[in-house]
Amino acid sequence: LAEVVRHRQWIGKYRIMLMVVKNPRTPVNLSSKLLPRVQRRDLKILCVDRNVPDSVRSRAKVLYRQKTG
Repeated sequence: LAEVVRHRQWIGKYRIMLMVVKNPRTPVNLSSKLLPRVQRRDLKILCVDRNVPDSVRSRAKVLYRQKTG
């Protein structure tokens, strides 16, 4: 997964980037770096997704509040 993040060609595609963030095996630091690029509707889903780590979920909640408020 870290290799995918390093390639702009792959990570430049929104769906691939989102799947990397949603993957429970993605290291938290990589997911956290990508979270600001996630759209508001997907952040809302990530806020309640039990498959992602707690720290990613809580960061998604903060970003969702910032983007909606």
